[in-house]
Order: sequence, then C-alpha cells, then structure tokens
Amino acid sequence: MSALDEFSAELKTLQAAVSPAAGVDVELTLQASERRTIGWGEGRPNLNNASASRGACLRVIASGGQGIATTTVPSVEALKSLSVRAIEAARSTGADANRGVAWPPLSYPPPVPTDAAVLSRPSDEILEELRSLEAAALATDKRLKKVVRLNYSEARYRQGVSNNRGVHAVGEGTASSFSLELLAVDGDITEAAWDFEGHRLGKNLCLAEIVRRTAEDAVRLLGGSPMATGKYPVVLHPRV
Repeated sequence: MSALDEFSAELKTLQAAVSPAAGVDVELTLQASERRTIGWGEGRPNLNNASASRGACLRVIASGGQGIATTTVPSVEALKSLSVRAIEAARSTGADANRGVAWPPLSYPPPVPTDAAVLSRPSDEILEELRSLEAAALATDKRLKKVVRLNYSEARYRQGVSNNRGVHAVGEGTASSFSLELLAVDGDITEAAWDFEGHRLGKNLCLAEIVRRTAEDAVRLLGGSPMATGKYPVVLHPRV
C-alpha cells in the first residue's frame, strides 16, 4: 500500500468516526505535509530546518446552520469531540437554505505528477552541492565578493476531503525551490542580485544555471547611474 493509499484509508476512518444525526451533513478535510530547507552562505552552512504538520477541519451543516471545528491532532477520539463542537456551532448560527456539502462528481481529475525523490537526499550531500555552487559563483568574476545565501527547499504534501454523501478525494504534490543572493563590489559601489525558482519536480530545477544567471545580473548592475527625469520606453524582465 502506498503512502497516499494509507492517507486515503485514514481519511475514511476519521470521517466514519463522525456519524451524522438525521438531517446533519458532515465534511472532513485532512492535510499532512513535510518540508525542509537547507542553506549555505558566506562559506558555511547557515540553515537546516525540517518540519512536519498535520491537521483536520470538520464542517457540519445542521438545519441550514454551519459549524466548523479544527484540530492539529487528527484521531478518531479527537474527531468525535470535534463533531460535538461543530454541531453546537451549526445549531447556533443563522439558517441558510443554500448551505450544503457536495455530492460525488461523475469522475475525479487525474493526479498531478509528483517527485518520488523529494526529501530523499542526505543533508550533507545537498550542503556539498551548495558549497560547490558558492565556489563556482565566486570564481566567475573577481568583482563577486560574497554569496549571502543559497537556500534549497523541498516539500511533500497530501490532502483529502470526504463527506457523508459519498465524496472521497485525495491527492498529493511535491515542490522543490531554490533562492540565492549575491553581492558584487567595484570600488565604493556594491550591488546585490537575487533570484528564486520553484518546480513540482526537482529534476526541473537547475541550480547551476540559476547561480550563473544571478552572478551575471550582480555584475551587470555595477556602474549604473540615475537617469534624467523624462519619458522612456521600458522593457521589463518577466520576473518584474
């Protein structure tokens, strides 16, 4: 059984624990994520953060009233307690005949591509890559004096929704991103350049190319001067 199958089974178990009374609809949303960020700058490691989060949100519709309750510790016991609070909240709010939970669709959309390798590389291996990128950047031009930061981040998240009318949908996604900041110095002039790029799949993230491009930007900024006030045609970079 895959991790997403296990997540789907957990969602079904939690939703089944909340038995709606007559005339009451319940909808449960479940979320789980893992992420880490590893950083290097000024010749040494400067960041190594990892985190994981889980949460559930229960929405109840009773006689047109809506109640919502959340928890960061989703369990059968927590959901039973949560349902009592949500039903009480629903019955104390104004009725709205247009409130409701969804019916199952004819079909669900296909899953989005995910990165099976995300969060699998050792931290030391990533730090060594960042160290090499710093050295390569500083070697491209003597005016490049400092790599302020190189941050590599990656995450995996799963989410799903299930209700008493038969809706049950789960999905997962991954993301990898890279950000950096460089300083170029020429005499009394210092310029900073930065960039950021992110993709669903880590293989689409070319760190060396991002560093090369940003290093060129930092050097290109040197020697700039104010322009006289006036009207000028301007071409903006897509990032702007």
